[in-house]
Amino acid sequence: MILRKDFCVALRPVACTQSSNEVYLSNLNLSMPPPKFVEEKANFDDILESVLPINGLLSGDKVKLVLINSKLPLAS
Repeated sequence: MILRKDFCVALRPVACTQSSNEVYLSNLNLSMPPPKFVEEKANFDDILESVLPINGLLSGDKVKLVLINSKLPLAS
């Protein structure tokens, strides 16, 4: 399960890349804008709440369901 706080930390490499910084551990603490898709946070919150987190946590199976339904391309 992943906490919201940990999910936000996981977004740091995305923000780093979108800010044209190399994704190095030392760069993850740089001041940079949040990832662009975070602007749709309310939509993502609604989606995540729809799979009924328990104490703010989601199981891997529930996260997998959200990701599959997102229509994002699968890694090959």
